[in-house]
Amino acid sequence: MKAEISRLYAHIILFFQKAVKWYNMGSARRAISSILHPFELEYQDTVEEIRLCSQTVDDIANAAGRAELRGVHITIQTLQQQLLERDKRLHEMQRQQNEIHEKMAKFDIRATCLLQIATSE
Repeated sequence: MKAEISRLYAHIILFFQKAVKWYNMGSARRAISSILHPFELEYQDTVEEIRLCSQTVDDIANAAGRAELRGVHITIQTLQQQLLERDKRLHEMQRQQNEIHEKMAKFDIRATCLLQIATSE
């Protein structure tokens, strides 16, 4: 990316150098230069290079954006999988806790019955 942006800036500076050189000419000389060296001959190549470099920079930026988006997508999938696994573990822990509560409730009933029998005799 850095190399392509450097190339783009180099061509833009080249274009500005040509434009300043043309602008610093006298008006009569500019008129003659426009006839002898029209835009297509003098500047078209530089403008085309600017366009190509600009397109290359856009392409690189788009590819980098897609790669970053792909990385974010993978991260989200990983986090989603981790959440699903934690949900499963949480449900299992809740099931086990319910079983323990049921066993304790049965134990309380038995203990109460034993106490009633022991105290009644």
